[in-house]
Amino acid sequence: MTEPSPYAADDDVLVTFMLDQPGLLDLILSQHVDDDGGYCLACPGPQSGRRRFPCDVRQAADRAARLRHAQALEHRRDGDGPLGL
Repeated sequence: MTEPSPYAADDDVLVTFMLDQPGLLDLILSQHVDDDGGYCLACPGPQSGRRRFPCDVRQAADRAARLRHAQALEHRRDGDGPLGL
């Protein structure tokens, strides 16, 4: 039986969803960006304002991106990745 990865997202449903949907994470990372004024371009705020950046969605996407990167490094270390180190 293999040990669970220390990089598992089992406790974060949103992060898991972002990782499971092809292309979603990259789309979110490209759209939820700072408007150079400290607000998220993609998130409407109350009363048609904007949400502070980083918004909750961007923070979850950043966690997912770190997890994806860590998983890729783990696979490469184990010889499962494209580099097979």
